[in-house]
Amino acid sequence: MSLNQNKYPENNPFMFKQSNTNYNYHIINKGFYPSNSKIYYTSARSHSGTKYKIPDNYLVQTSWGRGKSQHIIEYEIEYDSDGPVFRIRFNENSQHYVIESKESSTAVANNYLQDISLTTTNETPHISNQDIEEEISQYICKADYRRVNDILLFIIPDIVARNVLNVNNPVINVHISGDGCNVGRKIKHVMITCTILDDISNIHKADLHYTIILYLGGENYEMLQKKIKLYFSSDWKFMAIMLGFNAPNATYFCPWCLCTKKEIGNKDKMYKIEKNINQLKSEFFNDRISQTLNLPPLGHLKVPLLPMISLNHYVPDELHIMLRIWDRLWELVIQELKSENRFDNHVRAIINVEMQKISVDDKEKVLCDFNFEVIFDEEQAILINHLWRDFYTLYKLIKDRETDPTFFI
Repeated sequence: MSLNQNKYPENNPFMFKQSNTNYNYHIINKGFYPSNSKIYYTSARSHSGTKYKIPDNYLVQTSWGRGKSQHIIEYEIEYDSDGPVFRIRFNENSQHYVIESKESSTAVANNYLQDISLTTTNETPHISNQDIEEEISQYICKADYRRVNDILLFIIPDIVARNVLNVNNPVINVHISGDGCNVGRKIKHVMITCTILDDISNIHKADLHYTIILYLGGENYEMLQKKIKLYFSSDWKFMAIMLGFNAPNATYFCPWCLCTKKEIGNKDKMYKIEKNINQLKSEFFNDRISQTLNLPPLGHLKVPLLPMISLNHYVPDELHIMLRIWDRLWELVIQELKSENRFDNHVRAIINVEMQKISVDDKEKVLCDFNFEVIFDEEQAILINHLWRDFYTLYKLIKDRETDPTFFI
């Protein structure tokens, strides 16, 4: 990402380059700052608390792309009696359009991108200059969100028409998930989404997962602060953050029961959900200071970020469960081969050939069909094959909607 050497205001218009895209800017009117009694400021930057003045009567023309993919817009900020109005004007199919928002410049930009169905899947931001990164961060809205109710009002007619909901039991099961990602090398984002758990046949389609929270930053507790049943599902790390819970290698590692890591492998103990979300109220955490008896269960360090979700509705994502099982079983196989001093290129080649027969990219199929007789003697292979198939059976039971949850107790 770079700016051309002749920067504004010495050179107007000027160009801003990100990856393979050139953005051309022409400042038509730089505007002015209203009096101190009327001026508004941007949201504070998270790491410095700095706020920036929002000008009045500001107008800039921006263009990018070529040919049919070219976009030309005018971005304007104009104050009215209630504060600044952020406005984008553009032409499409010989029609003139105006989009505006009183929320923020990012909000009106998002509305514009949604209206023109702009896709940027071929662009890979690569931000490596700290000064530019800091400069960009001034203008990026730190967070935005949408109400789940607003999303439901939009999608309920469709799921009713497709008979997804049971009209005799009109309960909507909303699945909430989230994860963090790096855009380029340094800019981090976290996205939290929701989808309708009842629409089981389409639950893995990306376009049916609706973004409810998007913010610039990393995955950590501080950053993440009709009749609907809410569920939360993610990998273990993200779920533990949302619950304000211990690390998975801590003594008290289970979000649901009071077992300790010393009890792992104890087949004589009946494990069940022993905690509930009411034990994790904020006042119980405050009581740690006053040393009263109202303390949260051991292992819970902070107040859950989504206390409206019942603790037994926090569920590790089935995909991550399967991947963890898959990785752990392969670790055991490799350890066994190493203990026999047989983990060499010859064995690796045999494993590779066998996986190619099955489909190396389908981990579930490998879990189900890999035949260990190709690398172990018959007795060992029978035991290992049996172990892998048993875990595959458990994984299928997790996915089966008809499975009785008490089966796993």
